[in-house]
Amino acid sequence: MPASSLLRKLSICCLVTALTLLARPSAAADGPRSLAQVSLQDIQQAAVALVHVVTTPEVESAIFRVDRKYREADLSRSTAGFGTDFLIYNQVFDGYWGAALSTGTLDETFELTGSDGEPVLLDIERDVESAQLSAGLALPFTGHFKLRPYISGSYIRLDSDTDILAGDDALELPPGYLTWSADGFSTTATLEAIYDRWQDNGGRLQLEGVYSLAYIHNESDIEGDVERSLDNSGWGHTLELSARWSAPTGLYTRGRPWRWSTYLSHTNFIDLDEEALGFSYYLELGGGISYEVNVRPLDWFGIRFIGFDAGLILGEDVEGYSVGISFK
Repeated sequence: MPASSLLRKLSICCLVTALTLLARPSAAADGPRSLAQVSLQDIQQAAVALVHVVTTPEVESAIFRVDRKYREADLSRSTAGFGTDFLIYNQVFDGYWGAALSTGTLDETFELTGSDGEPVLLDIERDVESAQLSAGLALPFTGHFKLRPYISGSYIRLDSDTDILAGDDALELPPGYLTWSADGFSTTATLEAIYDRWQDNGGRLQLEGVYSLAYIHNESDIEGDVERSLDNSGWGHTLELSARWSAPTGLYTRGRPWRWSTYLSHTNFIDLDEEALGFSYYLELGGGISYEVNVRPLDWFGIRFIGFDAGLILGEDVEGYSVGISFK
């Protein structure tokens, strides 16, 4: 095989893995994936998966751990955000606005098979940063049910660096093939359906469904002479269903109550190729505590609760935990 063709295949492989969050091997269980199986479509799908997970609404800060025969990965995602309804005078509906900053870090080591059948061991470190603004409406239908449609725009920055830890010396690539960066944008349309009912005993039931449709575009700047840039664009769909129950703890601070809660949620990344993400859904089970503050700055929007949640993440080929501070 010509050296240029071999270098091109390995560069494509490095890009795929650098854009993959928690990719699982697609080869048979008795061996790692081959370099020859990687395509440009794989790179595009992996890029869409990465950006979509980082910018998806309602995905809280989380730690993921993947431990496979040919891949080990540690991923962290942190989000600092705020969203609230605000009053629109003389209208039957309210407005909604939100903002969020998200960061993600992935460190993974995996093994692939080179053209000569020898293993190639790669180590990837990558960082993701995202800034997001949202605006929309809150449409009440009853005293317990409302819909909240809104649009979000995000700027995304990705940086990645890959090292070859083991492999044939002939497969060694110059740093340009292993180091890349990308600036991207995404536009997301989200529809939330919210059911909220208080009980006579102080208990509160909250049911929520969140559907997001995102169009993602990012342009990767690749150092080297084989691929100068790669246009990664595509659609992403996410559906989250959650249920939460909360009740008074009997504890008060400055005359205001503390409440405990428990929740169960299901997040499904619809239409994302499992080769790019490593999983298509996960379940989260957890609980938390919140403090009732009941403030309305400038008589425009309100914050009723400040809370802390922690949960366990379980799913096919993924496990981890999430933590978060919420303002609602």
